[in-house]
Amino acid sequence: NWEAVCELSLGYVHEGAGKSTFGILPAIRYNFVRLHRPWLPSAAALPYVQVGAGMFFNDIYKDRNQQRVGQAAEFQVQASLGSRWFLNDAWTLDFEVSYRYLNNLGLAPRND
Repeated sequence: NWEAVCELSLGYVHEGAGKSTFGILPAIRYNFVRLHRPWLPSAAALPYVQVGAGMFFNDIYKDRNQQRVGQAAEFQVQASLGSRWFLNDAWTLDFEVSYRYLNNLGLAPRND
């Protein structure tokens, strides 16, 4: 089944340029729904794939010595693979591996 999700992130930069980051990323997730058949035991895990695009806000760009982040608002694209492990009807334990790409689309001179 398909699911719409929105990821909010808040980060603290503990080493290097900047002090904080904030991101918002709407995404679409496809859950590989478990089959419920009498002869097939119900699995406890529900795997999924997810893709999304959103914005990444930061203060890293203020440091002119770094060349990676050129402005306060950057675009972000994400692709993820994950699984939910059902502990009971109300709780899950989630595992996810994500690739995230940040870019300002050439709107600022620094964009490594």
